[in-house]
Amino acid sequence: MPLNDMLDRLPPDGNDDLLRARLSPPALRAYQSVCAGWQLTAVEGRRLLGVPAEIPLPLTGLRAIAAILAIHADLRHVHGEGEAIAGAWLRTPNPLPPFAGRSPLALMTQDGEAGFQALLAFLHGWRE
Repeated sequence: MPLNDMLDRLPPDGNDDLLRARLSPPALRAYQSVCAGWQLTAVEGRRLLGVPAEIPLPLTGLRAIAAILAIHADLRHVHGEGEAIAGAWLRTPNPLPPFAGRSPLALMTQDGEAGFQALLAFLHGWRE
């Protein structure tokens, strides 16, 4: 079952410790794989996640990973298997909205969940 579907099963406050504990290990493995493919440093990876990489992850961490996995899928659609290209694109300043001169990575790390959603909307528009 996809992570987003499992997150939908959590209560709004995220207080289902058992489900968060079950989701956290595979979510962190998938997240670490994406970080490696994008060639993120350990510091960039921690900033992007926005929470300590501990188990169980807080709900905000699980939501961040779900968004990052969706962004990763969209970037693979746009850039194919070229994860290094996607990683370079993530670091390149972009004048278009929603970036306002920032890189996509800066958008996500500075704006958090709103940045993830803005980037997903941008990528979905790019795909169409």
